Amino acid sequence: MNIKKIFLNLFLSFICFIITGFGISLSIEAGIGISAFNAVIVSISQIVNIKIGTLTTIANILFLLAYIILTEGKLKTKYLLQFFGVSSIGIFINYFTYNIFSKFEINNYAISIIFLIISLFLIGISVALILTLDSISFPVEAVCLELSKKINVSFATLRRYVDIISIIISLLITFIFSKPLVIREGTIISLLLFSTIIGIFHTRFEKIRFLRELKIF
Repeated sequence: MNIKKIFLNLFLSFICFIITGFGISLSIEAGIGISAFNAVIVSISQIVNIKIGTLTTIANILFLLAYIILTEGKLKTKYLLQFFGVSSIGIFINYFTYNIFSKFEINNYAISIIFLIISLFLIGISVALILTLDSISFPVEAVCLELSKKINVSFATLRRYVDIISIIISLLITFIFSKPLVIREGTIISLLLFSTIIGIFHTRFEKIRFLRELKIF
């Protein structure tokens, strides 16, 4: 197999994970609500006193274990790459959230909206490129995709169920433990825009021959 192609694929995937970590931290800093899955992570972080990035890694590893079960342990190289990927994104989220954005405070609602929109595009474009490169996929999406093949329910429907369950858990934590509300207008904006951004850019990336030829699986 072409070593240069493998290196480029993994390098671009790694850059995407850095950008995703930055985007997630930026959406948290915006302070007007975040995506459903990240909302439940932040809510849990409020009651267990564990950093958001660390909890993100733990949650993704649980989904990775589910993915391994669904694929019957046949994709060992991919599992290893996913493990390093989700571990790294947790590190990046912690770094940007607690070392960079903790030094700033946003007091302007318009700027919060701008930060949220920028974060959605950063994360959406990165996820789209990761899906195109197809070497280090996010375990949540990988589980939904694999499950959709087995139970004949669309990927979009299953991913939406994950978001709905995440919102319910986050709201329960907020009201039971009297914690700050994480589900806000930003969550709704994320639900409306995020999948669309991924879809648009994934379609565009798939048409780029250079990116198609970088696939290693």
